[in-house]
Amino acid sequence: MKSFTFAASLLLVLYQQAAQVELQRHQVTAVVRDGSGRSVRGLKGEDFILEEDGVRQDIAQFQESSVTSISLGIFIDTCWEHDIASAEAWISRPPEAETNAIAALIGPQDEAILMGCSDGPGHNKLKIYEEFTSERRKIERHGKRNAGGSILDGNVGCCRAGLSRYEVIASALEKMKTARNPKRAMVVITYRADSSMEEQLNLASQLARISQYEIPIYVLGREGPERRLDDKVTIGQLAKETGGAVFGYGGYFGSADASPAVRLLEADIRSHYLIGYDSKTSSSFLGPAVRARTRNPDLRVIVRRALN
Repeated sequence: MKSFTFAASLLLVLYQQAAQVELQRHQVTAVVRDGSGRSVRGLKGEDFILEEDGVRQDIAQFQESSVTSISLGIFIDTCWEHDIASAEAWISRPPEAETNAIAALIGPQDEAILMGCSDGPGHNKLKIYEEFTSERRKIERHGKRNAGGSILDGNVGCCRAGLSRYEVIASALEKMKTARNPKRAMVVITYRADSSMEEQLNLASQLARISQYEIPIYVLGREGPERRLDDKVTIGQLAKETGGAVFGYGGYFGSADASPAVRLLEADIRSHYLIGYDSKTSSSFLGPAVRARTRNPDLRVIVRRALN
């Protein structure tokens, strides 16, 4: 009888311990895009369906947020060894306007780093034009044609030796790990709209490495009548896969105002949804697989770990 009582008591204790497992609040951020790749705002918590390891979760916390401090990587894409049209467009009107428009986004709590391809010995290596700074003038000075270390002169067609721009972009994302702000994004300024098989293979070879950084990549560049920047070209596919977007505008060989596209880009970069749910699983990001979707099947949701 005593042994039965002891066993029953032990089972009761184990049951109570199991019942008392504390729930942990998990948080993720989500960006929602429509069919054209533009950010969708104004959604409510009831518009989302959240799953952890395939099990639907109740949303306990929901907020549409705007980030006030961001670390921004600016990557100048001059990797076009065989793209004569892009090189001619760059020479006819270098990206001073684009660089300055993006630099104007830098607020007191933000920081930016300016990067590109190396044009010196040992091509295809990452070149840092300006380390992380909160002073926009330090970024803007590199957009001047005759400035020392200018990104505009003598740096066309730097990707040689058989390596692709995606390898350089991956190295730039590695550099972004030194940023001080949890919220990070990269803007690629490019004139190159390439969808060749070689480009596809180059992207495929680097996509897993690029994706691991969880940094959205945005593409900003000029378009021509037959040179559209969208998710059908390889650099646009990269933006889509990382949760970023493409912002193209006219004036491929002439004057063009990048400001409207940059304003849309800034609004996209700084906004996201914060979603929280309670779970008994570990809070480690390597633990549960969290996915989200909306009740509208035409919208795409990109989920990342919450900013700390």
